[in-house]
Amino acid sequence: MSVSARSAALVIAGLLLTACGGDDGSEGSDDSGGSAGQVTEDAGPTAVAEPTTVWVGSSEASALLKVDPATRAVEKIPVDEGPWKVAFAESSLWVQTPEVQRRDPTTGQPSDILFEEVYVHDFLVDGDGIWMSLRDEPKLVRYDLASGQPEDEVQLPSADFNLEYLALQGDSMLAANSYDGTAVRIDLTTGEVVGRYNPDEVIWDVQLIDDSLWVAHYGGLVELDAATLAPRRTIQGVEAAYALSADETGQLWVGLDDMVGTIDDSGQFQPVAASVRDGTGAGNVDDIEVSEQSVWITHEDVGLVRLDRATGQLDEPVALPGVGAFAPTFDIALQ
Repeated sequence: MSVSARSAALVIAGLLLTACGGDDGSEGSDDSGGSAGQVTEDAGPTAVAEPTTVWVGSSEASALLKVDPATRAVEKIPVDEGPWKVAFAESSLWVQTPEVQRRDPTTGQPSDILFEEVYVHDFLVDGDGIWMSLRDEPKLVRYDLASGQPEDEVQLPSADFNLEYLALQGDSMLAANSYDGTAVRIDLTTGEVVGRYNPDEVIWDVQLIDDSLWVAHYGGLVELDAATLAPRRTIQGVEAAYALSADETGQLWVGLDDMVGTIDDSGQFQPVAASVRDGTGAGNVDDIEVSEQSVWITHEDVGLVRLDRATGQLDEPVALPGVGAFAPTFDIALQ
């Protein structure tokens, strides 16, 4: 999920745990940072098998972290910068450093040099290609995964586009523009902005589900019409939202400062569990990824936490390098 650093600073109250009944179903940040079993952002939610490896990017530690869910062992693989996003797709691990690197999913080491000196705000693996929002010029470019060569290029209207949290729907790209804090819909055939929404707050994540675009921002959570970006509803009781993911049923999962929950059919936030806090930090839920039996949560104060979807119980957190530092980025990919 996270590409930008967090700015939340709230008082911590220790361990909270609230269970909700009736939900045993659960694509990511995208936010989310991408999960196993997902090819494109518009393919619709699919069930993600329980991972054999949980990859976490730790920007504070400048490391790619390989977590074994069974043993809880953490292997630290240094990177030069970042990583701000990790994704597992097309049998490969993808890491933003700010170059996009394809890495061996066994060792975590770079497997080839496809996109050397191509610096990006964000990327999205799309079948046999990968979309990138470039840093050095206002473009969206789709590169071929086999050759690394550009095969489609979309010129954006001006230099004022730093597109993050990419979501593909048909011939349009939905994203957050960190330059001006808006959510935008870009027509990929013309490069024109065909929809825009301004929450007047920092956007932390977006999630496309069917014909809705959900926008998590520092002031709350809003559901938009994905075609027009017109607001449909604002979720009451959510004062700030940071991480979004969808389960295989299309239900939205939301990470707040210290709590994880779902949005029910009536648009109400239903708390499932609180993230673990140690009473000393001021972080928030940084990313969420959902598998068949689990919800995987990274929290800036404690690291990686697994939530059992059947029981609503939280495992003890797995400490990660960089935990407790101000505004780290912990992005998750499930393999």
